[in-house]
Amino acid sequence: MMSLRTRMLAFVLLILTGLSLTFCGVAYWKMKDVLLSSIQQQVALTAHDKVSFITEWVATRQQIVSSVLPRFGQGELKPILDQAQQAGHLDDMYIGEPSKRMTQFSKSTPVPPGYDPTGRPWYLAASQSEEAIATAPYIDAATKKPIITFARARRDGGQLVAVVSGDVSLQRVTDEVVASRLPGNGYAFLITKDGSIIAHPAKESGMKKIGDVMPGFDLSGLSQDGKLQSVALNGETSMTALYPVGNTGWIFGVVVPVAAATSAVGHLMWLMGGLSLLGLILSAVLAYAGVVRMLSGLTDLRNAMHNVASGEGDLTMQLPVHTHDEVGEIAEAFNAFVKKLHGMFVSVRHDAEALARDTTMLHQAADTIAADSRAQSNELSATAATIEEITVSINHIADNAEAPPSRWWPRRASMPMTRIWPWTRLPTKCSPSCRRWMRCKPPCLAWRHTRKRFAASWL
Repeated sequence: MMSLRTRMLAFVLLILTGLSLTFCGVAYWKMKDVLLSSIQQQVALTAHDKVSFITEWVATRQQIVSSVLPRFGQGELKPILDQAQQAGHLDDMYIGEPSKRMTQFSKSTPVPPGYDPTGRPWYLAASQSEEAIATAPYIDAATKKPIITFARARRDGGQLVAVVSGDVSLQRVTDEVVASRLPGNGYAFLITKDGSIIAHPAKESGMKKIGDVMPGFDLSGLSQDGKLQSVALNGETSMTALYPVGNTGWIFGVVVPVAAATSAVGHLMWLMGGLSLLGLILSAVLAYAGVVRMLSGLTDLRNAMHNVASGEGDLTMQLPVHTHDEVGEIAEAFNAFVKKLHGMFVSVRHDAEALARDTTMLHQAADTIAADSRAQSNELSATAATIEEITVSINHIADNAEAPPSRWWPRRASMPMTRIWPWTRLPTKCSPSCRRWMRCKPPCLAWRHTRKRFAASWL
């Protein structure tokens, strides 16, 4: 059976454990929500910075390339192309004309003889647009890295007169994208609208399909509005978000592993759990000490009750009263009870002693009565023996009285039986209690005895 102290301690620990679990659970969910919000803000900030950088980088190169066209036809083109190439850090700079003439900047690798710029994709795309265009990224044959071509057409009077174009490596963009720092060892990537990779942390992933490099990533099933979405990549749950990059048709994406990103919450929960456990142990020790101190009066009361119940208890003992709570009131009530019980037992002891004295006196009186009874019995025995002797004597006298009278015994036939001599008269009754006269047949013993006594006195 569990003691009251144990039950109180278990109750306190149960409440503390429930509160600790509740607080830890609430703290976990709150911290996880805050962390997810922080991750989303960090992702959004990183994406905004990278998208802004890529958009500005593309716009700047387009403006540099377009700046050559106003000076077309005003002199030598090579100095203008050299200046634009240096300003935009372009890999190549050239102008194609409808006459199939090709003009390159000074350090450019010459094109082979018979090269027709009017049939190239950049020329065709620019000739069909009023704005500067950017071709789809492609792998450079020499560097094996993705490059892009910016181009813009010039029209005079509605007629196409020239198309200026510049090639630039996407290494700067790739480095900027790959250098993105995201929570949980997350990473960023840049793809075209058809899913071809422009920049990705995976090696030799340029111009590959995103689904080949990231198994399970379905571009068509994801929104491109910048909201975090859950995806399963390589058996691991991750958060991803897609952002359009200006008018380039490119898509900037981020991937954040959930487990790694929220590991701080898990570590914090372990820390909180350890602290809670330590707090529970400390609370248990303090609660035990407090409960033992508060219930010490009950322990003393229990020991006192066992002492009283054992039959050899000290009824003069008094419990100390240290508090004025329920335990103190119980101790006071016990002291009053023991005091009354002690008085009652003292009174019973006095009455028992008086009863013992009276019993002794009665025993002595009974002994006296027994002695007197024995003496009286002896006397009665002696009296009975005497009576028996008298009876024998009377019988003997009676036998002698019934013998025939002597010759000189005077007798008259007509004398009443109550007379011996005419002048002598016997009592008419043998005793006061006798209702019969002396005409008993045979005469009673008393009468015969009296008659013999009178006869003897007469003789």
